[in-house]
Amino acid sequence: MTVLLTTVGIVLFVLGVLISVALHEMGHMLPAKAFGMKVTQFFVGFGRTVWSTRRGETEYGIKAIPAGGFVRIIGMLPPGKGQDPTKVRKANTGPIQSLVENARSAEYETISPEDDGRLFYQKVWWKKLIVMASDSAAVLNDIAWYYATAPDSGLRNGNEAVRLAEQASALTSRAPLMLATLAAAYAENARISDALKTAEEARLGARSSGDGDTLKLTEKLLASFRAGQPFRDLSGQK
Repeated sequence: MTVLLTTVGIVLFVLGVLISVALHEMGHMLPAKAFGMKVTQFFVGFGRTVWSTRRGETEYGIKAIPAGGFVRIIGMLPPGKGQDPTKVRKANTGPIQSLVENARSAEYETISPEDDGRLFYQKVWWKKLIVMASDSAAVLNDIAWYYATAPDSGLRNGNEAVRLAEQASALTSRAPLMLATLAAAYAENARISDALKTAEEARLGARSSGDGDTLKLTEKLLASFRAGQPFRDLSGQK
């Protein structure tokens, strides 16, 4: 009986590690795919491949050693300075430089002319930041809030705010704070009815979870939306 319980405990522990790693790596992969980056591999574990399957351009799988995982996003290693991004330069002298060049060579074997614009290094800085951040939902939410509520009209981008806020909301199963940002994004896009409905959902969720700060925020949002106005975050102004 003791052996059985020990075995079950080990299996459950390994499964827990695999699930935790998979969720973490999904935090990198999902934003990368959403931003149109080329993702060729999503693996949990290291070493020999135990199982894999391909969906579109991405190979998903499990490796033998459950001690981590990785997502392969093409373009993490940019081309050499002044070089054609579709060509690989010859390795320089020196062991470290050779390792870098060999890694770059292996990566750029998977690039075709159709991938122009999809490579990691070609994306704007904030998209790369979101992909690399461990808590992608929070980063998505912060940028969406900025795009939706910035006092300066030149800094706002309603369409991008909605897209990012919807992703953050989906990643957190419609957490109240993420819904509040989504409501602000809808209002910025003149979708006041959607903003009111979403802000009310966020308010109810914040109240039931005891999130006082988000509850206060949703009440401010609702006041603006009921007046037919988008919300402007003036907290950073003196």
